[in-house]
Amino acid sequence: MITAKKELIDVPISDLIPYERNPRKNDKAVKKVAASLERFGLVKNSVVVDENMVLITGHTTLKAMQSLGWTACPAVTQVYGLTEEEKRAYRIADNKLGELAEWDLELLALEFEDLMDMEFDLSLTGFSDTEIDFRFPEIPDSEPEYDESIADDVETVTCPKCNHEFPV
Repeated sequence: MITAKKELIDVPISDLIPYERNPRKNDKAVKKVAASLERFGLVKNSVVVDENMVLITGHTTLKAMQSLGWTACPAVTQVYGLTEEEKRAYRIADNKLGELAEWDLELLALEFEDLMDMEFDLSLTGFSDTEIDFRFPEIPDSEPEYDESIADDVETVTCPKCNHEFPV
């Protein structure tokens, strides 16, 4: 296990150097990250840089800070301990590992419901309105009313487990 000496320092954003071969396309995320930064600030480390101020992580955050006109930010410096190969691999791992997690959609829906009840701006979660509407459509409080006038004209199928009849 590598033990890198880490130090949190405030740096001028103009001193940060984006890694020229960053494989992550992040322009579409900049506006949402900027909105998050405006609302929450830098809750976690904003960027990680090497000893030459080249970004290891935080390319999207850097673009978002620039779009907001920020001039400085906290940066974690990896003063020593990571080889060039490890820096390259960590850049990729930092982005990829988050994709491996899955959402518990039931719990996420409960969180969204609570936030909506509190009238919180859900766009700050990173989910679009379309994603929220698609993933979490409103569940009706009751079953739709049954129109008995058409009952004779509708064929039904009976569920073998619960004996409920469904129109076909």
